[in-house]
Amino acid sequence: MLMLSLFTLASVYDCEAKPKFVFGTYSRPDVTGEGCDGDRGTCIIIHGRMVDDDFNVKDLGDGMGLAEIEVVDGQLKFNILFDTSKDPFQRNFNVIKDIRLDKEVCEYLGYQTVIIEAGEYGVDFSRFEYGSVLLNVQLR
Repeated sequence: MLMLSLFTLASVYDCEAKPKFVFGTYSRPDVTGEGCDGDRGTCIIIHGRMVDDDFNVKDLGDGMGLAEIEVVDGQLKFNILFDTSKDPFQRNFNVIKDIRLDKEVCEYLGYQTVIIEAGEYGVDFSRFEYGSVLLNVQLR
């Protein structure tokens, strides 16, 4: 797996002021129900959380990612800064079941409710090494 250099990560942090979000990087619960597996995506059983700019990517653990998030034209944009999944360079990002983000994340984005809609989403690698994804969401 290619690792993002600390210089690159620091550069991304310096250029951007968007909130940072930790998320599960596999698309479905595993057979035990305690972990995740599947293709690159977001696992329903791992709830994302906000982190500050001092967050160390070494603390992510397996099957986790770090993204900047923002709402753009009614969609949730994930600029993926780091990804520890088996293959972080897949062209598709899968969400197999609608995911309701927790209250803290919703408030940070300025909404009461944010639900990521299930689907298969394309990944754009033009700006971020690990890609950027626009997710359909329900916002309230």
